[in-house]
Amino acid sequence: MQIADYEKGSSFENIFMSSFKNWLVVADMTPGDYHLLSNVRFFADKLHPETLHIIHVTPKLDLPSSVLKEIADLNKPLLEGVQNRLEEMCKKTFGQDFKWKLTVKEGNALAEIVKFSTSKHVDLILMNLKDETAGQELSHKKIARKSFVSALFLPERPIRTLSHTLLPVDFSASSKKGQKFLDHWATRLGVEKVTCQHVYKNADWYMDRLFYSAQEVEQNLEQRKLLENKLYDYAAYKLSKFVQGFKQLDAREVKTLASKANKGIPIWQLVYKDIKKLNPDFITIGARGESRSPLVLLGSVTEKIIKAGLDIPILVYRDKKMPSRFLKLLTRL
Repeated sequence: MQIADYEKGSSFENIFMSSFKNWLVVADMTPGDYHLLSNVRFFADKLHPETLHIIHVTPKLDLPSSVLKEIADLNKPLLEGVQNRLEEMCKKTFGQDFKWKLTVKEGNALAEIVKFSTSKHVDLILMNLKDETAGQELSHKKIARKSFVSALFLPERPIRTLSHTLLPVDFSASSKKGQKFLDHWATRLGVEKVTCQHVYKNADWYMDRLFYSAQEVEQNLEQRKLLENKLYDYAAYKLSKFVQGFKQLDAREVKTLASKANKGIPIWQLVYKDIKKLNPDFITIGARGESRSPLVLLGSVTEKIIKAGLDIPILVYRDKKMPSRFLKLLTRL
């Protein structure tokens, strides 16, 4: 999409319909790449991207610059070996069914991926979802935080179905965009059921008071019970209004779940608990939520969820930002 399209105020629907055409697959040259490419093929068969870019970035050798000048091609055999191995895997996985391009280079992985994504107008970054390790140069947390496009984190196992999808909801613009993604792509993805899950805060978050008499304690309990009911009713009402935003999905395919968060319990733990209980096949979550609200802050919850060790594909959905902001992003890497 050109800058002029944004300047003209293109509608979200037009932007959305033109998205998810160019994908960037991040290979790390571990055994997990086999499942990564296989799962990319699984999604590609359903969403039909125009181009698959596969990239691997090898860190530069930690040697003095004077030494590197004398032996400039020290990494060349390694890069050629990686190129040949990945090319063989891509041919076997994608063949001629998809237009794919392979890039192998050295440098800072995160910086190179952001730059590459910018220059190739990437809509979606795909990488394996694995345990974070100390000092890891490239991680799903960094991609989720720094990337300017949507990111799909894939488990290191074969994906067989996406029948049940969970959409955490905080009623923000991000939640609505995640909703539009599912509404548009659910049929192609084979989604048969969507659960819109919202975590609301219980009365303890709003009634932090001390009571000294039996009468005050009794009054507090009555007020607390009334407030608890009102908070649940409000959450249920907001969810019922939210699901009306689905236009293509049948109402019978969309369920709702309102979960109460007790004070002192992190919101993300409630989301995680519901995920383990519902056992969905796929999670779609907004990159950011409302910043000044008693509602769930999906921005902070997102990072916790993708770090929680779930064995489920997770889509972190976000709009592509203005091209003028890309350089500002790069300067912060």
